Amino acid sequence: MAPLTRIEKEYHALAQEDPVASDDEYLREEVRKTSRNQCIRITIYLVIEALVFISVFFIYERYQAIPRDKPSFTERYFRLQDYNQTVHFTENVELMRKSSNSTKFWMDLQATSGIVSVPTEWALGLGFSPSRQSPETPGHSIYQLDMYHSLHCLYHIRNRLMSKLPLDVWPRDDVHSLHCVDFLRQQILCHGDTTLQGTDDFLHFAKNPGHLCRDTQAIRTWVEERNWAGHGKWIEDKYGVV
Repeated sequence: MAPLTRIEKEYHALAQEDPVASDDEYLREEVRKTSRNQCIRITIYLVIEALVFISVFFIYERYQAIPRDKPSFTERYFRLQDYNQTVHFTENVELMRKSSNSTKFWMDLQATSGIVSVPTEWALGLGFSPSRQSPETPGHSIYQLDMYHSLHCLYHIRNRLMSKLPLDVWPRDDVHSLHCVDFLRQQILCHGDTTLQGTDDFLHFAKNPGHLCRDTQAIRTWVEERNWAGHGKWIEDKYGVV
């Protein structure tokens, strides 16, 4: 047999290759490359996410650690004047009658009389009238937050209305009661509620989305923090009454 030419050798070498096997191996290699690339991308993504989370957490912790100035004495006082509460009025006449529940209700409302001790210079600087100096704290003056005067007057009138004593024993038109009626009249006009009340019968006007009110709990907290605890005893020692 004649020896194979160079061209025939190359032809037989090519003919001996399995094209199907080569394609399968190529596809498997491509899949492996794709899987490796996906794993690398996922790993990079997770690392970046972890770094972002750690950075945000670190920044937040640093932010929380920054000392912040608390609202000043004056800022806290003026915040009390904001109308920032929506209140839905509910009628409960039983709380106006004489009963153990109603007594507790009124006593809780008047747990403090609103008598406070504040720095004299601060009060005068805000334009308030001069007041008696504190007998206990130098540089402080004694004031009453007016909301508590209104509550006292309302409580006084309520007690007069509920009294079973005859008029000649406990008159309903005494100077104290009339003072309270007049004081509440001026308070209502001063803080006129502009809520528009709706009606279904042109007789009762009580439909509304709520009244815009001040935060009475914040007011109470402010008063309790500055309460002159010795007021009752001082009055008793001075005038014989509490």
